[in-house]
Amino acid sequence: MNKHFQLLALLLLAHTAFAQSKKPGEILIQLERSANLRDVVRAVEQATTLPVTEVEPTAVRWSIYNLHLDPSMLPDESTSDQLMRTLRGLPGIAAAQWNHEVEERDVTPNDALWIEQRDMSLIGLKTAWENTTGGLTPAGDTIVVAVLEKGIQKDHPDLAPNLWRNYGEIPDNNIDDDNNGYIDDFIGWDAGTGQGDGNGNGSSHGTSVCGIIGAKGNDSWGVAGVNWNVQMM
Repeated sequence: MNKHFQLLALLLLAHTAFAQSKKPGEILIQLERSANLRDVVRAVEQATTLPVTEVEPTAVRWSIYNLHLDPSMLPDESTSDQLMRTLRGLPGIAAAQWNHEVEERDVTPNDALWIEQRDMSLIGLKTAWENTTGGLTPAGDTIVVAVLEKGIQKDHPDLAPNLWRNYGEIPDNNIDDDNNGYIDDFIGWDAGTGQGDGNGNGSSHGTSVCGIIGAKGNDSWGVAGVNWNVQMM
């Protein structure tokens, strides 16, 4: 794969990843190294029977152009893939892709201490956050993380919104309301005492661990966890 095609591939992937909507009648093409633009445009019109109303230079250095077609003459969505296959098979065209409206994503959280979280940037979390910031799995299941620790500060403003809650249990009534064998296990279980999730102030280590896993992200306060939205048990 030559460098020109690699660059176009990256461009097209970016368009696909951030696509908001297809721009009617606009097709990005990259010419092969020896191709003549006029000859290619003529071949497009002959093969598709669609007039090219404008040729917009997009990245001339890489031989990328935006072909404008009359939107009212384009095939419907069910046959648009065939049109694209036709274009990609024409001599002189190295690659072709529908043009899309795109919106550059910025997933930098606004948490006050984010600037100090260099570890998050080092492991590439901003790239991961472009796809998801937690909450649900691709199948739509709620993400719950069980944490083995010495307790946490339950009222910590960065953690409280992301704590798992057992709504079958009434907290602090010393009764096993949901009959699962654990008393007052509303946000977890204290194996040390054999009771519910006490340790109101918890431990600094447990609080820090939970902060890394799931401190509420983009809430203008504190830090951002790996998962901005998660349920920690």
